[in-house]
Amino acid sequence: MRKRFYFFFPILFILVDLLVVSIAFLTTQKVIGVSFPLENYTIETLFFLLLSWTSSSLLGKDFKIGRPSGYEKSITKGFKTIAVFLALFSFFVIFSNQQVLSRTFVLYFAGLLFLFIPTERVIIHLVVDKYRKWGGNYRNATIIGYDQLGFSLFDAINKNRNIGIRC
Repeated sequence: MRKRFYFFFPILFILVDLLVVSIAFLTTQKVIGVSFPLENYTIETLFFLLLSWTSSSLLGKDFKIGRPSGYEKSITKGFKTIAVFLALFSFFVIFSNQQVLSRTFVLYFAGLLFLFIPTERVIIHLVVDKYRKWGGNYRNATIIGYDQLGFSLFDAINKNRNIGIRC
């Protein structure tokens, strides 16, 4: 069961990320008033956007949600991924032969990414925490030491089921 989680979670994480990036892109088009699909952009552009987001997210290992880590770490990773992605996106727009998007479009798109991605990461964190509380994605641990510190550690782990550790 544990191996399935580690295989499927990164794939699911990236797919949800791609969905959020696509929603941000489409919302920006709607707000700016650009018709879909963009007249001057091809399927290669969309493919590049999704590939560059996937690469940025995988290189940043965004899908690795540590057991005791809080939401701050996931949000920080998300901001770093957005920055790398926007740099790649900017280079693509500058060096492609296609018509350059307006600065307004890029600013709205970036703003929505900075709004949507952290929100998505917090939701994923909440879902993973709930899954761990239900007994999924756990690790077994042994506490060595029969003293007050060992008992305190045992109690702390048992009270915080969302870290996914069983003693």
